Amino acid sequence: MLTPREIRLMSEFEGLKALRSPYCLFDFLCANLSAEEARGLIMQNLRVNLSRFLTPDEFEKRYPGLPPEKYLIRYTCTGLEEAEDGTKNQISEHMMEVIFGWEYPAERPAFIWLTPI
Repeated sequence: MLTPREIRLMSEFEGLKALRSPYCLFDFLCANLSAEEARGLIMQNLRVNLSRFLTPDEFEKRYPGLPPEKYLIRYTCTGLEEAEDGTKNQISEHMMEVIFGWEYPAERPAFIWLTPI
């Protein structure tokens, strides 16, 4: 039996999956929170561990009936990044992590940009 929080997370997961298409400007991977993240000890300084993220299909196979609590979103669109010398470089991939903490939905999810924007 899913908790009200898990029902809301499942709704978010289904909504994200419905947006996926070969023509979409973004795609995503999924993960559950580690015990340390769940306790909120490192919410401010997270580093991506790509091995912990799964495709939505892989996530559903590994965790049937459970929603993800963490997403790695990859945008594929043109943007600019500023180099250390001040020059601007064109980039075509942007990464962002979205974390639905234990207080969700009472508190908003954390959005962490991993690439310069």
